Amino acid sequence: MSIRLKGALLAGLAAAALCMGIWAVSSITAPEDEVPDYYYEGASMPQDTKFVLRDYDGYIGIYSSLYASAPDTVTNIKTSTLRDTDRKMLSRGIPVSGRGELLTLLEDFGS
Repeated sequence: MSIRLKGALLAGLAAAALCMGIWAVSSITAPEDEVPDYYYEGASMPQDTKFVLRDYDGYIGIYSSLYASAPDTVTNIKTSTLRDTDRKMLSRGIPVSGRGELLTLLEDFGS
């Protein structure tokens, strides 16, 4: 194989790799702002709700119910560091069915 042919083949492979990379990056989309139905006015929370996570003065608060006026606990997780979708859901209240789910959510928000 001549040097020119090798160079052309290498340039073609590099161009193909670049195109594939650009396509791959452009195909990645941010998750849609899918907010469950119970976040809208007039909808009720799931029946198995034990806790509710809501924004409390810029931090995630853990409430005993959706209608509690003050959180039982305030975490050190700043809501300003979260995605817009998460902040939107926290403004309405995120229902949590048990301690395991609560710990998982807090770990996800804190990382």
